[in-house]
Amino acid sequence: MDKVKVHSIFNSINGEICQPHQGSLTTFVRLFSCNCRCNYCDSKFSYEGSFVEMRVRDIVKEVQKLNCKNVTITGGEPLLQKGTISLLGDLLFADFNVSVETNGTIFIPSQPYDIHWIADYKLPSSGCEAQMKFKNYYNLYNKDFVKFVISDRKDFDRALEVIPKILEANNEMEKPKFAFSPAFGKSPQTTLVEWMLADKYLCKIGAIFSLQIHKVLNVA
Repeated sequence: MDKVKVHSIFNSINGEICQPHQGSLTTFVRLFSCNCRCNYCDSKFSYEGSFVEMRVRDIVKEVQKLNCKNVTITGGEPLLQKGTISLLGDLLFADFNVSVETNGTIFIPSQPYDIHWIADYKLPSSGCEAQMKFKNYYNLYNKDFVKFVISDRKDFDRALEVIPKILEANNEMEKPKFAFSPAFGKSPQTTLVEWMLADKYLCKIGAIFSLQIHKVLNVA
């Protein structure tokens, strides 16, 4: 029986870019452990705090009790645990709308098309860019997002260099969307918007500005 280390299961709003749209009511399953130590990390408790080891079927039962159509699997880094794939399949079978937030360090597996992926690409200010590999984004489609957290102009310029490389490494059928999010408390939000609007390439590919509205509203 597959088991997964779980930090917490709770209802909230989807505060960042996602397929069901920002602000959507969602059940979060926060899994424990992470292989990144980003300089701006806001969820250290997901690898330093406590956890409970749960069977996949019991996680699904807890999610069903919370009665939200949308479910987001987050962390930490969900793909570190073998049982995560079984969890995704069981949630889909139970007719949930499933999204996964991953940090970009692990190859995203070929999974049912109905799973929605939000994959980070860690930029210089994170301190973790050395862990990024373009091949990890091969299985993303136009329902999925690659997200850049921007702390400064160096991050922004690097993201512009990275996008064509991710598209080149991606499968040829469909291409993911790209979202830019200001590092909370570190980067002026309006400045990032101005940079994006001034860049013709980002306008052409339909890049998205994403604000962490759950932090603005101080919602868990």
